[in-house]
Amino acid sequence: MPTVVNDKLISWASDIDPKTLRQAEKTARLLIVEGHVALMPDAHVGIGATVGSVIPTRSAVIPSAVGVDIGCGMVAADLDVTAAQLPDDLEPLLDRIEAAVPAGVGKGHDSVGRNAERWLALHRPATDMSGDQAKKAAIQFGTLGSGNHF
Repeated sequence: MPTVVNDKLISWASDIDPKTLRQAEKTARLLIVEGHVALMPDAHVGIGATVGSVIPTRSAVIPSAVGVDIGCGMVAADLDVTAAQLPDDLEPLLDRIEAAVPAGVGKGHDSVGRNAERWLALHRPATDMSGDQAKKAAIQFGTLGSGNHF
């Protein structure tokens, strides 16, 4: 369940660092924010904007809130499963999810990297990448990333 920090900030994070909360509170006070800022479970301090936040704006784009930490994130999937069909305890599913979704330094990135290299060879990015950037993209492509370790 979300925590209403104030009328302009709602958090879905169960454990959030005070610096992250302060940064999001500052953003939520901006006059261009329409509604409230939402913090996702992976929210953390970013450069200029909180990573893992949703910042709805009116007639504005905040450049530092777009793509600050690409690859650091989550995905929401619409499933054809109802809450009643799920077990009361989802803990046993975690190992299966972790095995299927590569995340973290060196966890499943080798096979993902090989697949990414093949895909990237056929689908060139819209912008040029340095050799280092291309290597990082291939290693983390299709994963939840490795934080800032690569």
